[in-house]
Amino acid sequence: EFYRFGGTRYFTFLLRRYNLDPEKGVFVPGVWTVGETVRDLVDAGTKEGGLTTEEVEKTLGTVGLNSIDLEKPSYMKSLAEELTQPFYTYQLFMIWSWMPLYYYYMAMIWAFVVAVSALVVSFFHYRNLRNLYKITHVEGRCNVLRDGQMQNIDKAELVPGDIIQPSVGEIYCDMVLISGDKVIVDESALTGESSPQAKAPLSGIDSSINFDRTLHKRHIMSAGTNIVETNEHTRALILETGSHTAKGQMLRDIFAFTRHRFKFDQEVMVVLGILLLYAVFGFNIVVVFIEDTPVYGWFYGMYVVASILPPLLPTVFTVSVGVSDERLTRKGVPSVNSEAILIAGKVTHAFFDKTGTLTKQGLDFIQDKTVDEMTGVKQEADSNNLGLAMSCCHSLTQTRNGKLVGNPVDQGMFVASGATLGDAYITARDGTILHVLRYFDFDHHRMTMSVVVQLPDDSLVAFVKGSGESIKKICKTSVPENFDTLLRESALDRIYQISVAYKTLSK
Repeated sequence: EFYRFGGTRYFTFLLRRYNLDPEKGVFVPGVWTVGETVRDLVDAGTKEGGLTTEEVEKTLGTVGLNSIDLEKPSYMKSLAEELTQPFYTYQLFMIWSWMPLYYYYMAMIWAFVVAVSALVVSFFHYRNLRNLYKITHVEGRCNVLRDGQMQNIDKAELVPGDIIQPSVGEIYCDMVLISGDKVIVDESALTGESSPQAKAPLSGIDSSINFDRTLHKRHIMSAGTNIVETNEHTRALILETGSHTAKGQMLRDIFAFTRHRFKFDQEVMVVLGILLLYAVFGFNIVVVFIEDTPVYGWFYGMYVVASILPPLLPTVFTVSVGVSDERLTRKGVPSVNSEAILIAGKVTHAFFDKTGTLTKQGLDFIQDKTVDEMTGVKQEADSNNLGLAMSCCHSLTQTRNGKLVGNPVDQGMFVASGATLGDAYITARDGTILHVLRYFDFDHHRMTMSVVVQLPDDSLVAFVKGSGESIKKICKTSVPENFDTLLRESALDRIYQISVAYKTLSK
């Protein structure tokens, strides 16, 4: 079905909008790119006056409203889809076959069972679709900078490129933080991460590089997450709206999911084929040898078919799936495709990539070792630098009530260091004041993160932490000979180990 919005002809497929390109004569995805590099996004986020009305209308004509185009579910439609499945047709046919003869009382019982099962299963399906529809529904208002002034508009009218003032509550679009501090976001609904994450402004990093969602995730606030803490001076730039957001892509994956066909599926079809042939053979035997009227032979043959292919067999599966669906829903696990529940019953092993999911949150700090303690030989390097690195080489922030927010590994390391986190500086355990001048996010390719710190004597030091292997690659002469052995022993003892290195910088 085609629609028109502001003169643009478009249609939607799997929640994604496709606009007609009059020059090429084809439909293309309604995508709007705010910028390619970090500088582009910072410039767009600090644009004086924000977007103009003309720019907003042009963007709306391309991406549409900030909503996910999902049809409102109807119980009658869910019931109709349930009743038109093949096995219901077979059941209704068998009930009709029994009703005219003296087997009508069993036909009435079966009709009642089939009707109740169809009503219950379709209700479960409708309820799950309704819950998904609530997720896609956008409501509320927010403050947006447009035409040189802050305006309070409906969140559904937001477009990529808008500069907004984020507020506490659910986020309805993907955005990048431009300015502000102590912005705490709960990402558990999207990523499963139980601890809130602190977001940092994009304006504080190298602006010449290309913007990457994975590399710069510390600056991104995604749709579907919740802002726990912020302030009125915070400003963010909208990157994506509607189905192009992280939440929209997740919903598209749900509706576009194609179930993998198992050997179980093929075997079921073979069994049904054998039973069907057996039923046809039995029906023909009855019709030929019953020695009665053809009408009586027909109905008696139907009894034989029903004995071979019980009409209530699909109902048993349907009711069992419906009960399982209800139990899963009570545990907060909605199911869009009820058939997947049967396949889930075939799972014998499940693997998790997070130990905290199965055991407990957080990590217990065991110990720290300097190069001196590893080798037993006094090095020129000051062993106190390890304590300083543990105090400042992290991405932690502190909420207004004094709670640390950030990576559990960083939290355990910082608490063990005995340092104190301030607004503009860090106080180490020995009273040393550390000013973090530059923070470099975790690099997935190098497997490291780093900070540049100014010490009280105005000297500059770079602290780097990461896996032992990655730290060994960047250190030339100071790696102990038994370093690999210690790493292997720690791994065998099930210890999560982080290595730290430092270098004095010239001004």
